[in-house]
Formats: sequence, C-alpha cells, structure tokens
Amino acid sequence: MALKTYEINYFKSKDACSIDWQNEEYSIKDLEASLISIECDDGELYHQLTLDDFKIKSFSDFEPVLMSENNYRLCFVAEVLIDLEKKELITFKKALVECNFQVVARLEFKKNGKDVLDENGDYAYLFEPDEDKFVELQVKD
Repeated sequence: MALKTYEINYFKSKDACSIDWQNEEYSIKDLEASLISIECDDGELYHQLTLDDFKIKSFSDFEPVLMSENNYRLCFVAEVLIDLEKKELITFKKALVECNFQVVARLEFKKNGKDVLDENGDYAYLFEPDEDKFVELQVKD
C-alpha cells in the first residue's frame, strides 16, 4: 500500500475555480463546503477520483470570495490521502502524469452536515460551475 498525502491549494488564489450561485433560499455563506471529487484532463478525457478513491485528511480555510453578483471564487486548502498504486487508479495515475499533476477539485455544499434538499426531497439546485482552474496536486510526504 502506497498511501500518500497530497495537497490541493486554492488558498486566497485568483486562480481558484468560480461558480455562479443560483439558489435564493440558501446563502453560500450559510452552508458547509466539502471536497467531493478530484479531476484531471489528459488532453483527451477527464478522469475523476471520487470519495471512494481518496480520503479527506483536512479541508480548511474555505472562503467564497465574491467577484461579482452571485459569482464566487472558491478558495480553500485540502489534504487528501490517495494510493495511486491501487490497480483501480492506474488510469487516473497515467492521466495525472500526462497533465503534470494538474487537477480541479470539485466541492459540494451541505447544511448541518446533511445534503441540501428541495421541497420534493431532491438535491437542491445551488450553483452553476463558471470557470475551472487547475492547480498542482502536490505530494506532502
């Protein structure tokens, strides 16, 4: 097992991903953000790791920075544990090497640790992705 700690750093970065907040019932500042997936692009396809593939070691310094009306840059730092030697992750590892370890981190938002649902019990529509920014998936140990 080759479990390693990696850092994704969008801290106070003008290069952080942005979203357009769409929900009027909930403010982005009233919800908790959490990392849900990590993606990379090998030039042909996007490859994704989900929470089944990695563990969140820490998620800190989250700040939605308002850029314009309802448009936010999502600043944060995350440390994740990934075993890139696992057979199931070989394709992702190859893609990471192809893209020089450049990734996009995807977030979700929860209220009191629970999914945000609409009146029908479906996931509430909260935001529309705006601009993806890739950052280096950095080995920490």
